[in-house]
Amino acid sequence: MVGHIGANGAWFGLKGPTIFPIIFAAIAGGFLQAIALKHAQKGTELGTLEQLTRTINIFSAITTPYFIKTYNWLSLILLLLWAISPLGGQASLRLLSTKVVTFQNPTSVRFLSPTNITSYLSEGTRNYGTWRAQAEAVYSASLLGIGSAKTRPVDLWDNVRIPNIEVLEKQMPNGTDGWYDVTNKNTTYSSLLGIPIRGLTENITVDVQTSYSKVGCSFFGLLDSKKCFQHEDDRCLNVSHPHIPDWYFPFVDPSTNFVGYGSYLFVGMNISQAAYELPGGTTAPDPVDIIFESGGLGGMSVARCKLSQTYLDVQVTCRSSRCAVSKLRRLSIGTQRPPLFYRSTPGIAGTISNFVRDLTMVSKAGKPLFSNTNQGYIYNPDDPLSSIGDWVNIADVGIDNFEIRMTQLVNTLMLAAQGPALFNTGHDIEDDVFSERLGRVVSAQFSTGESMTQQELFICYKDWAVLMLFAAVLLFAIGISSAIIAYTTLAPDTLSSLSVLAAESQYFDIESKGSTLDRDGKAIALKSRFVKLGDVEASGETGYIALATVDTDNVTVGDLKTDRVYR
Repeated sequence: MVGHIGANGAWFGLKGPTIFPIIFAAIAGGFLQAIALKHAQKGTELGTLEQLTRTINIFSAITTPYFIKTYNWLSLILLLLWAISPLGGQASLRLLSTKVVTFQNPTSVRFLSPTNITSYLSEGTRNYGTWRAQAEAVYSASLLGIGSAKTRPVDLWDNVRIPNIEVLEKQMPNGTDGWYDVTNKNTTYSSLLGIPIRGLTENITVDVQTSYSKVGCSFFGLLDSKKCFQHEDDRCLNVSHPHIPDWYFPFVDPSTNFVGYGSYLFVGMNISQAAYELPGGTTAPDPVDIIFESGGLGGMSVARCKLSQTYLDVQVTCRSSRCAVSKLRRLSIGTQRPPLFYRSTPGIAGTISNFVRDLTMVSKAGKPLFSNTNQGYIYNPDDPLSSIGDWVNIADVGIDNFEIRMTQLVNTLMLAAQGPALFNTGHDIEDDVFSERLGRVVSAQFSTGESMTQQELFICYKDWAVLMLFAAVLLFAIGISSAIIAYTTLAPDTLSSLSVLAAESQYFDIESKGSTLDRDGKAIALKSRFVKLGDVEASGETGYIALATVDTDNVTVGDLKTDRVYR
């Protein structure tokens, strides 16, 4: 920002072109008058006095030599002197200008670890209902937002959303070092929620690491519901009587008959993939198997898929507090299995079973044989509610759209499950620090970016500064010189005064006295006399033009005529 001194400089730059010529004219004019009076006291040519007294600006410096037919060194000097006036004014105008300068400062930001993810899904029964209710509220708000909000680079809480790199890889080649530039691109995002980042400034560029879960399906199609119910098609599941061993299904006891199955998008995962270790003592880093099943008017839409984790290095750019991912690339870190399920809590109340149940039940069914909002989003993401009055077949959208939209739903729940408080910028992200609002600790990482601040600075131009300095020094010098000359001059200042000339004219009916008065003194003494410029010898054959008094009977002044000769 421009400080107090800068503000004064700005004022001078604005007013200088007006003020400088006025000051210059006053000082330079007085200087020339003092020189003329000094020369008159010593004795000099009348032409010199005319040049000194008549040259009062740059225009008269040009015209005076022409009118009095005098071209000499004094004419050139006077022209150069008065040329300083407009040049000095321009110098004061152009001496300073403002320019917005960008400064870069290292800025640390904090974000959640892409490999060590915690959520209420792993917390068992401890306050489970509280965290689940909060997560469902965030999930539903994101799901039911207007269509334009789902294509923005940030979510409803201004957290930066992460593009789906699998979609980008199909649309464009990568750039240098594997980067995909998504600036001002029509981007498909991996989630309806963004990732919480703390420490972002209004203008910053910073690289952060993140990850998301990807749904990749080997089969997605519409199957015969009767064959599914009768266990005649192994590609589907009978939710009320699951026939595939060791698969979790939400809230359904196999011995009961649940009639609302068609109004849900069911999720199934294998219990064996919740174990800490696989048989033989090895860890389980591979993607997990997942099945989606959704009833519809035309049959049963079934997807058999893998759920894997994609790790990214993303560059976040904020300009005027508007943040977005500007480019991203893959990272070779972590396991292919989503971190939420890697070494997850096993058992019927473990992480996977909680996830299966909550992803299915987070979107409630209105009534049997009507679609819920999860199904509505898969069918029409811009307006999920437009489909809930129909029993839609989500298989109609095709496998590519299903993978993209199901990936978004899975990640929206996984992010919401980490704690709604994280999406409120008032809640800080601290590594390994217990949070009452989250009910647990989180794993955080740090990154240093370049924060840009803009300041309006004054720029001084050297050439104009030199000219301005020269004009100021010259003005100061002639001002001092004028004072010295005036102090050493004895003669009264009677030059270029009409009153002085009138007082010495034979055509003025006044008493000749007061020779010591200067031009101002004589002007005061004669200011009330009435004068006329006319023919003072109107009775003669040849007239004579002079300025004379006409307020007494001693002098007669006739009118000037075009048919009369004057000498």
